[in-house]
Amino acid sequence: MSPEFMAEYHRLLAATKPVAAPGPRERPAGSFGALADTYFGSPEVRSKRPSTQKMYRLVIEPLTEKAGSAP
Repeated sequence: MSPEFMAEYHRLLAATKPVAAPGPRERPAGSFGALADTYFGSPEVRSKRPSTQKMYRLVIEPLTEKAGSAP
């Protein structure tokens, strides 16, 4: 890599604020989102392979974004 590239890379890196990891979501008890959180934290799901857990999240998380606070 050229020195110019690295200089620009470091300049942009310093100018970019790090993205904070999302904290725990506040979802009402008895809601679909709370159910999903409990499900993802369950031993049944946590014992699955990481690729399986990821696939489950890819399916369920969009639903929680739309209806996370619904009973």
